[in-house]
This record gives sequence, structure tokens and C-alpha cells, in this order.
Amino acid sequence: MSESKPLSRQFDDAAQFYDEVRQRYPEEIIEHIIACAALPVQGRVFEVGCGTGQMTLPFAQRGYTMVALDHGERLAALAAQHCQPYPQVRVVPCAFEAWQDAPESYDLFLSAQAFHWIDPAYGFARAAELLKTGGTIALVWRLDRSQGSAFWQATEPIYNIYNPQTSSGNLPLETKVDLYRQALRTSGQFAGMHEVSKASTKRYSGEEYLKLLQTFSDHRAMPEPNKSRFFEAISQVIAQMGGEVIRDYEIVALLAKKS
Repeated sequence: MSESKPLSRQFDDAAQFYDEVRQRYPEEIIEHIIACAALPVQGRVFEVGCGTGQMTLPFAQRGYTMVALDHGERLAALAAQHCQPYPQVRVVPCAFEAWQDAPESYDLFLSAQAFHWIDPAYGFARAAELLKTGGTIALVWRLDRSQGSAFWQATEPIYNIYNPQTSSGNLPLETKVDLYRQALRTSGQFAGMHEVSKASTKRYSGEEYLKLLQTFSDHRAMPEPNKSRFFEAISQVIAQMGGEVIRDYEIVALLAKKS
């Protein structure tokens, strides 16, 4: 892996881990998006940053026609494999910025855990272009709400040494979501923004949790020998705390209608 590879490109090298340990999204969130978008039975969905299909599959299983993009070839290949039983779903290994499509083709523009890699002004303009009149944009993120847990406190010094959050350009995801929330509200292309959220808890085995960490771009981008030392230190904390990790999450969905 090249250390000069942009952070957003790091995920493809961890496609198998991503597929194994990244969670799907709660049914309540899926159903809220569908209801808000008033998706017809033959509704068309455009998804950006599909990963290995964590958000794609629930819509595929409901019968919607989809085009799902991911610029990671390995990620897209796994998503396509999962969606093979659903011929109405097309998974394309392509960057959003390079994709060409007919304007006003879709009822729902969807992105989960990915839209913060796209410049908001560009992203919202392209989303509005692709959506039909009255179409819906839905941006979904999973935020870690485990701050204050014993495991968080035990590992914070390790992060401060090897992966400080104050490093240049490494804003916490929650801060990025705030920026995109404000950008969506003031974009001019969308109106009636609202959000819905749901809390969830996930219990990871030690092995699963280490795989999860390897799906985070900033963790993958750490230079050696710091990267190996970091993972060894985290492994020791997991062992000391019983061999498993419990994380609390909040899934946040921002939704708005094309003006």
C-alpha cells in the first residue's frame, strides 16, 4: 500500500475486512428513508460510496432499481457479488466525480458513511442534477458514541501517541457531519431538511474489532513502525479487558427534498 494514497482510497485495500465487520443499517432507518422519499414500487435509487453493499442490499431486497457506485474495485466487486440475486441493481466501480448519467433520472440519492469525502457544493449540485423534481437526498452516517467507556479511556493514550485526532485534515467524523448538515440546510438545491437517528450497540470479539480498525482510513494510513505498535498496544488492552469490545453508536440520517 502506498503511503501517498489519499485517505478515501484506503478502503479498497481492506475490502474483505470491510465486508466482514462493517454493519448494515437498522431497518427503522431504511423504512424512514423510503417513507420520506415516497419511493414508488418502480423507484430508482442512486447510491454513492456503496462499499460492499451494507446500505445497498436492504434496497435491493425491496425490489428497487439501483445504480450503486464505489471507486474501490474490490469493494464494488463484493457489493456486486452480494447483489447478484437482484438483477435490477447495477454496481459500478467508478468515482462519483467521473460518473455520467441523464439528469433527473432518480427518485432517491443515497450515500451512507461516504458523502463526507465529497466536496459539499459539488456533491449537492450533482445530487440535485440526478434527482427528479421532488426527489429526496438521504445522507447517513454511523457515529461512535462510546466516549467515556472504560475501553475508550484505556485506549485514548494510545491514540494520542500514534494517531492524534489533531493531525492536519483529520477532523472527527461528528464534526464533518455537522459541516454537511449545515451545508445541506443552506445549499439552495434542497429544502425541508430534517434528520432521524437511532442508537445501537455492537459487541465485537477482539479479532473482529482489530479488523474493524483496519477498515478506517486514518488507521490504515499510519506509517510504520507506528502502525504495528499501535495495533499491538490496542490488542493488549483488549486482552486485559476480557477479549471483547462494546461500542455504542448513533446512526444519523439527513434528508431533504430537491427544491
